[in-house]
Amino acid sequence: MKLKPRLELVARKVPVSNTVFDIGSDHAYIPIFLIRNKRCNKAVACDIRNGPLLIAKKNIEIFHYQSKIETRQGSGLIPIDPSCEDTIVIAGMGGKLIADILEQGKHNATRCKMLIIQPNYAIEVTRKWLCENGFDIVDEELCAEDERIYNVIVAVYSGISIYLDDIYYHIGKKLIKKRDPLLIKYINKKVDKFDEIIKQIEDNGKGNEKYLDEIKILKNAFKIEGEMLCKLHLKT
Repeated sequence: MKLKPRLELVARKVPVSNTVFDIGSDHAYIPIFLIRNKRCNKAVACDIRNGPLLIAKKNIEIFHYQSKIETRQGSGLIPIDPSCEDTIVIAGMGGKLIADILEQGKHNATRCKMLIIQPNYAIEVTRKWLCENGFDIVDEELCAEDERIYNVIVAVYSGISIYLDDIYYHIGKKLIKKRDPLLIKYINKKVDKFDEIIKQIEDNGKGNEKYLDEIKILKNAFKIEGEMLCKLHLKT
């Protein structure tokens, strides 16, 4: 099975585990890939909707993995009961929804071996929740797919909460430390997006001055970080 770059990166970050719980599994592509590549003993494909689970079951049957992959219907982390040998994957959702899922299922999130998280947008909301709720971001990587750049975060529960400057909720410190090859492009895309937001606010007239100032400060911080990274890359 050939995965698209986003899902391939998610799967590559999964450590060898007893069980992998794939939340919002959709068609069970990640569980099938992990079982085929012997990254876990078994997997559980979870989804809140029945339709995707029916397709997941058909895909599982095609590969004859009925004894290795289970499907469960339910919201967020409610259908699971992980141990310290198990990994939880949450991919392909908005950052706020992922943060809400983690908040509602915090007991289960703190008991697993590792979280592999891939938000489609609003990643700053997810990263802030992780940092402030005692999860250590031990790895992070970017990948490009269909003109978009996606983040994949690897986190483990340490119980130690940290609080960062706003920019580092938008740009993971691990990405900066590793000098991720896509980071400068990612930063430039974020700056362009901030420019769009600024123009929209200014076109709408008065009433959002405080928010406008916050966006301008964040945009400037992104530009400074991007310029520093460009200089570092030129030296290597």
